[in-house]
Amino acid sequence: MGARDQLEASESKRGRLPVHSKTIVAVVIAALIIAFGLANRKTVSVDFLLFSADVSLIVVIAISGALGLILGLMASRRRGRATPKP
Repeated sequence: MGARDQLEASESKRGRLPVHSKTIVAVVIAALIIAFGLANRKTVSVDFLLFSADVSLIVVIAISGALGLILGLMASRRRGRATPKP
């Protein structure tokens, strides 16, 4: 049993889960997006095809981020299915 395995075993005995680097990166990115949104609370005019609306810039940023996340997840799942199995 290696040192890493012993460390993980001792952490799990204490009830703590190890923090992975992807989790840290995700938290940092989320914090940056939130800070950027809070710094841009002005109302902006958004023009759609048939109408326009005045909304807070933080709403536009949040919707854009959510759509990007959804499209990214859909693209990654599609790529995973397209790979032939040996």
